Amino acid sequence: MSRDATSMIEEAASGYIGATILFSAFELGLFDALVNPMSVHTLASKIGAGAGGVRRLCRVLGAMGLLELRGDLVAPVAGATEALARGGDAWCVVRHHQRHVLPLFLHLTDALRTGERQYRRWSFAETPLGASAYEELARHPAELGTFLGAMDRSSRGAGVALVPLLRERGVRRLVDLGCGGGGVAREILASMPEIEIESFDLPAVCAIARARCGMEHAGRHFIAPGDLLAGVDARGADAVLLSGILADFDDGERESILEGARKNLRPGGHLLLSETLLDEDGAGPMGAAVLSLVMLLAMRGDQLGAAEIRALLERSGFVDIQTKRAQPRDIVAARAR
Repeated sequence: MSRDATSMIEEAASGYIGATILFSAFELGLFDALVNPMSVHTLASKIGAGAGGVRRLCRVLGAMGLLELRGDLVAPVAGATEALARGGDAWCVVRHHQRHVLPLFLHLTDALRTGERQYRRWSFAETPLGASAYEELARHPAELGTFLGAMDRSSRGAGVALVPLLRERGVRRLVDLGCGGGGVAREILASMPEIEIESFDLPAVCAIARARCGMEHAGRHFIAPGDLLAGVDARGADAVLLSGILADFDDGERESILEGARKNLRPGGHLLLSETLLDEDGAGPMGAAVLSLVMLLAMRGDQLGAAEIRALLERSGFVDIQTKRAQPRDIVAARAR
């Protein structure tokens, strides 16, 4: 084994350390307390921890560039503290990994051996367990809010990437199936004053999406409860958007979702998919490969490759299928017959 390979393995094996340090700082509320420079003892008192341990924690956080430790003085770092404090840009992402993702991966071996989803491992999961991870999250508004915040953050830029395709196809009325927190829709609305969007998701999700959207695009953004598998009543749309949806579901459910999407389109209307696609050989890339394991751990589906998407769309009555590699997610466009 080469030295480089050994180093890569060591780095992967120790990767949990930085995450657990950050999670501990979050649990203690360290970045919320560190609004101004203060002594280690003052910070420790504010967060209810021992000064000796807090000093050691701050050494590592300082080495990570997330704060400054100078002698006995701890100081915030511009940008980092704001992002990591409650409500900051990174807060939901870190909290999501701590509360929702890490507990799943700690039981990856169980999932590989049994094929069972592991969301029952969430500390907040109830008995009897929700029929899906989404249903379980919907029982817990704070957890759902964290999850949707992280999804909005990971989707940032996806709406902007869709705008050229929407304009090229002359879309004025867009149906957004499975809108989540509404971040993708908000990006499209901000860039396209000519468009109206109807967004659908679970009732608990819609309540959070409405609160986040506020009145910024009132009169152009309509959010309503809707079941992706049963279909929604939004006929005659110029386009239907499925953003980060299909990978979550199994083959039969995907076909039901696409059938519902097709029914919502006007003749010749457009379908737009925003997905993280596997390479054609199924061996990567890393982001899609990791998400494939997340699907095993929590959902019923798997990541798809472009050829699988094409075959699925053709079976569902779509033509003129085009795939574009993009960031943060890839884009597939098609037209209803």
